[in-house]
Amino acid sequence: MTIRTLRTTDLLRFLIDGHSMGQDCAQTWDKVGSNAGGISSPTSIASGLVLNRERERCSVLAEGLHLRALASVRARSGPKAWEVHCLNLSPDVEKQGTELLERLCMLAGDEGGEKVFLRLPNLSPIAKLARQAGFLFCTQETLYRREASSSPIPNTAKFIRPSTPPDEYPTFRLYNECVPSKVKSEYALTFDEWSDALEPSGKNVKQGVYEAQGCLRGWVRVGSDRRSVNRVEIMVHPEEEPGVWEDLVFWGLQQGRPMTPFLSLVPDHQPTLAWVLEKKGFIPTSEYHLMVKPLTVRVKDAALAPVRA
Repeated sequence: MTIRTLRTTDLLRFLIDGHSMGQDCAQTWDKVGSNAGGISSPTSIASGLVLNRERERCSVLAEGLHLRALASVRARSGPKAWEVHCLNLSPDVEKQGTELLERLCMLAGDEGGEKVFLRLPNLSPIAKLARQAGFLFCTQETLYRREASSSPIPNTAKFIRPSTPPDEYPTFRLYNECVPSKVKSEYALTFDEWSDALEPSGKNVKQGVYEAQGCLRGWVRVGSDRRSVNRVEIMVHPEEEPGVWEDLVFWGLQQGRPMTPFLSLVPDHQPTLAWVLEKKGFIPTSEYHLMVKPLTVRVKDAALAPVRA
């Protein structure tokens, strides 16, 4: 078997071999919870990758005239943080699956990437392959869903204002207050790392912030595309009351498209958010493991040095 770049001519092969690859294991923020109506076939995924090859780096696992796996990696919000966006593997190619993940990381490194993220469903057998490829556990997440409703959302979020560009660094400082050190060491430690690691949230994105005691103490982001669900992200300073969480949730619900479901991906270090979401009609639907592979090593002077292959 050989690992090589995806070609346009491979699309015809996916019509024959696609059914044996199974479903896409990689769950990026723009994909979680949005495939309830059906699983995209490797053929349709490959077609999308060919059209977006300027943004994504794609590889396939070929065995003679047959294709056994399809995978891609793409940048998140900046050039230093990448993520596995597509990962379709035939059940019997475990060893090659590890090599395929390593190849994706090499592609990201060649483009200046310093870490690669991979989100997998809880208990996915691919997690073993990812660990063998050098991926480390970052955090566990629970996906919460609130179905579309025709009822108006009450306007109770009186102290939330729209975010402006000068709020970006204070939001990073809030991240430092909210996230455990163990998670930060894997996810992002510096402002540049954090800015690059933010997950794309759709074309229509709105952000709001809450201020108290002279500093930013709460943040909410709502993203959606024309045909997708609303995606809500929230951070609140751990010393704030639950009412602040509720105001940020209400603000997010008001900014999203009301006739479309809302999703929120809650890391396990945010139990208050999980409680507030359930109180507001969200229900937990699935669990995920977020993993990350560093492509650089930290040295004593806090600079970054590349890891040798």
